[in-house]
Amino acid sequence: MTEKNSNKNSTESSSRPFPAFAIKARRASLRCVPLCACLFFCFPLVAPPLAFSPPALADVSPLPWEDFPDGKPFFSVEQKVVQKDESKQDESKRGGVGLESFLGSSLESLRTFSLSASLRSARRSLARTLWFWQQPIDTVSGSYLALGYAESEQAFPHASSIADKLAARLPTREVWERSFLAHVRAGEMEKALSVAERLQEQKDGHGFLARFLLASAALKKGKSERASELVGDLSGFGDFARYGAPTYRFWLAFAQGDARAEQAALQEIEHESLESFAHLLRLYAAFARAEASTTRQLLREADPLSSNLSLLWVQALHHARSGQERGKQTALALLDAARNRLQVQVLFLDELARRIEVGETEGLLPSARGDRRDEQAMFFLARSLADLAMRETNAAAKLLFARLATETDPSSSFARLVLSDALFDYRQDDAALAVAEQIPAQDLFYRQGLYLRAEILRRQDRLEEALALLKSLRELRATDPLAWWQAGSFLRVAEQSKEALPYFDKAVSLYLSRAERLSEEVRASAWRLYYERGIAFERAGRWDEAERDFRTSLQLSPEQPMVLNYLAYTWLDLEKDERYQEALSMLQRAVQLRDKSGAVVDSLGWAYYRLKAYDDALETLEQAIALAPEDTTINDHLGDVYWRVGRLLEARYQWSRVLAFETQDEKLRARVQKKLEVGLPLDIE
Repeated sequence: MTEKNSNKNSTESSSRPFPAFAIKARRASLRCVPLCACLFFCFPLVAPPLAFSPPALADVSPLPWEDFPDGKPFFSVEQKVVQKDESKQDESKRGGVGLESFLGSSLESLRTFSLSASLRSARRSLARTLWFWQQPIDTVSGSYLALGYAESEQAFPHASSIADKLAARLPTREVWERSFLAHVRAGEMEKALSVAERLQEQKDGHGFLARFLLASAALKKGKSERASELVGDLSGFGDFARYGAPTYRFWLAFAQGDARAEQAALQEIEHESLESFAHLLRLYAAFARAEASTTRQLLREADPLSSNLSLLWVQALHHARSGQERGKQTALALLDAARNRLQVQVLFLDELARRIEVGETEGLLPSARGDRRDEQAMFFLARSLADLAMRETNAAAKLLFARLATETDPSSSFARLVLSDALFDYRQDDAALAVAEQIPAQDLFYRQGLYLRAEILRRQDRLEEALALLKSLRELRATDPLAWWQAGSFLRVAEQSKEALPYFDKAVSLYLSRAERLSEEVRASAWRLYYERGIAFERAGRWDEAERDFRTSLQLSPEQPMVLNYLAYTWLDLEKDERYQEALSMLQRAVQLRDKSGAVVDSLGWAYYRLKAYDDALETLEQAIALAPEDTTINDHLGDVYWRVGRLLEARYQWSRVLAFETQDEKLRARVQKKLEVGLPLDIE
């Protein structure tokens, strides 16, 4: 007898045996658990049309499908570009449904529940169904599910509306907290403030965020002491509070003239490994107090090659406000060096240089008078919160910091720009566009806002409007390659490659005219400009020029997997036999750099196929299909290699999958259809 069996027997002998009928009853009860769970979730959905219909949620209309980019978790850094589901879009636009359709949807959700891998996915599936019913679900559980789905799909205004109604019927701490977060994310700050009053005593969750918002409101009213009380002890909260709270405390201590409290707040920030941010706060404070010697010392201690835009802003204004010609020239030289060192996307540097040159620096910072400390604290607190938002890689935290910044100082265009960018990251395009449009034409950040607005319009497929904005940007910045480059990029993405080429040509010409003055890092970053123009040349049928640009791109940055893949795959596609070995080595390197990309791995498999190394091709293409199972090109290639190794049934299966997927490539569909009819004879290759 083994040790395992002996342990098992000893356990059974020491326990009291159950009667046979008890064991049968227990098994029967366990079988009922899934059914009970299904009834628990479905009853609230079936009850409204059968039992009653007081429409407490009548004003919450179902949302069109395109408002919800599917599959993006609510509190995630990852941003996805998701295609619209047209069939579901059409379904969402139909009129009210009858009981039969309603129950059919319920049963479909019930089937999904029984097949779901987890309870969470089942609840999500049921919540999704709510959005396609024209009649509202007037139950607490139905509203709860709808709220969860609205949150997961970042439908912030709808989530806040549902949360308010749910809180009226289910006034729990969790519901109030979700209502508060929905209001903040939707920018409904007055409503958020009213809910924040309920949450300010909370010692966990998002109570700290409620206190931050109330502190900003108190500071705007000149009540810095009350604001200090609100952000006093937040040690029990998470990372967001650990560096957000001392930022608030620093500027509140500044407003009250408490140097000791300022230093304590800075030490807390440094303890969170944010030494550079603490240094920036010291610099802001010295600059605000007009302490020229301290500011000079802090600037000397800062990294002279820093890419921090706020640091550059302080450096330039510090030199410019000396009132001397030498200081102005120093500031202009600093900005000119920064333009050549940094990416060309830094559009506000030109406007800052222009204002310094003509002496228009008033309004770029609040007065340094001692009796306006609250105003200064509010200005620099908003600026600091926006700086924190720019540092954030977590999209949710970035949005919350940006909302706090705009609430603290609604006149801050820098905060508006950061907020618009945060909303853009969240695919809240309409809201992002509305915020960016609020930046005045005379503002320092207007040009940066123009560029962001054009990006938003492009993603909304409003190409003509985007190009019009870029035209106005080109008129403002005729010698900057960025505006020309982006116009070409917009046209290329819209499959207007021939029209894009003149814009790319102008961008390259402007880049070359200033290349000698650019830093090595910026020169290397121009690989993307040549890469994009190469794609436009290739799509326009001008391969020799495309190949030249791809090679130039690789000279600037040899380890770019996208360029290696595009150039090598095009050689394979054009059947340039003399390039096959070079293409193979390039693609092997590309896979080393990006081994999780189905497209890149597929290209390597196709190179093996072209070289008739079918075993290697099979192994590589099976890896590619595992990475991107719905890619039509990979399915087509895998079908070809299956055919070559004699696995004809599997080949036809892969080709059939190509036709099953939605694709607008009619040439591919026709080619695959012919393969299904006659196979893959040698004359097709």
